[in-house]
Amino acid sequence: MEIMTHDDVFLRYSKVEGEGDIWFIHGFGESGLSFVEAFDSPLAEKFNLYVPDFPGFGVSPHRPGAETIVDSTAVLWGLIGDIAKDAPIFLVGHSLGGIIGTWTAERLSDKVRGYVSIEGNLTKADTFATSLTKGYEDPNAFHELLSGIATSQIAEDILFRSFLASLTLAHPSALLTWGKSCVEATGETKAGEEFITIDARTLYIWGDESISDVTKDFVFKNKINNREIKGAGHWVMVDKSEECYDAIFEFFSKSV
Repeated sequence: MEIMTHDDVFLRYSKVEGEGDIWFIHGFGESGLSFVEAFDSPLAEKFNLYVPDFPGFGVSPHRPGAETIVDSTAVLWGLIGDIAKDAPIFLVGHSLGGIIGTWTAERLSDKVRGYVSIEGNLTKADTFATSLTKGYEDPNAFHELLSGIATSQIAEDILFRSFLASLTLAHPSALLTWGKSCVEATGETKAGEEFITIDARTLYIWGDESISDVTKDFVFKNKINNREIKGAGHWVMVDKSEECYDAIFEFFSKSV
């Protein structure tokens, strides 16, 4: 794994003479740290991997006035256009990042060979964290609230420790605005309706310990191509990293 910055965005990446570029999209309050296990997976042997910290998250600087997920999607489009050039594109989005992944797959439909959503937002039930922004206008107060919740969960689930590491770096204003814009973009099933209309091949990966009944019903009702990973919570790619990345590798290898 190497690091670079482009357009004031911090990226972790690795390159090979492979089949295309995989772009990873982190979730709410997270950073590219969510996907570090990808660099030790079979994906790194066959694809170029790019993992950005979106502006205001991780170590990418905050951009005042460009804090919604619509803004972040535009940032991703710019990065892909500048860095990927004409390479085939593959996308992996987690949680809120699933919405950005969907919009990117729609925008770059002729270039996207495959898209994997790891518990990406499909229904209102998926806004369990971002919906906490309702009623909050003070970014610092909301950041303190979410940090307190994450801290209280560490004893029950060690994965909250890595989430808290990224959350600590998140700019409060970007965090609050990202959350509010996510709730609006998700709607009741708006995000899910957009996901099922993507032209590219898609795979929805979910953990049996975290997915809501509402979202699970939506997945099966709409016959979405999906993969259940047992014993996994919301951070499937961390909780069951080997199984998760093997599934992504198998899916993308059939999409080249």
